Amino acid sequence: MRLRVHTIIRAQAVRAPQVDGLVLQFQDAAGARFDCGVIEATLTLLRASAKLQNKISEDMARYGLSMPRFDVLMLLKHAPAQRLALSEIGEHLRVSPANVTKLVDALERDALVARTPHQSDRRITLAELTDHGLGVLEEFIPRHCELLTSVWQDFPPPLRGEFVQFMNRLIASLERAGRQ
Repeated sequence: MRLRVHTIIRAQAVRAPQVDGLVLQFQDAAGARFDCGVIEATLTLLRASAKLQNKISEDMARYGLSMPRFDVLMLLKHAPAQRLALSEIGEHLRVSPANVTKLVDALERDALVARTPHQSDRRITLAELTDHGLGVLEEFIPRHCELLTSVWQDFPPPLRGEFVQFMNRLIASLERAGRQ
């Protein structure tokens, strides 16, 4: 089945001239010792990832969102009382306090969140999802799901499942390589 998946993916891929050129350059430099399929796989993955990221970014921009802004809104949507301390947002997103401040400032300017004081600790500021912010999410999420469904329409569920397995193997390989 794996050979079939590889064949289908390869047959459906549109090879970019720059991929062919880079593969040839690596082949010339590395000679027979190097499997140039590694370069082709890497470049194809990077190209697909960039195209998908662009498609997602364009869709989000229609709603005044970016990935970090969306992440904050989703955190707040699922938080108790739809509010979190700014420091908790930073911990969840693994970003600096300055980045959280900039994000919340922008979201507040667009009336998607509101800052509120903590009830018992004046040192803590909370970000709270507004009704407008919730409305934007409720409008965006179904539309975004439609977009993602259309992106993956040529891949039946079994093929998507195998793709996820391949990507998880790649992630594990990258993690192992990072420890070396």
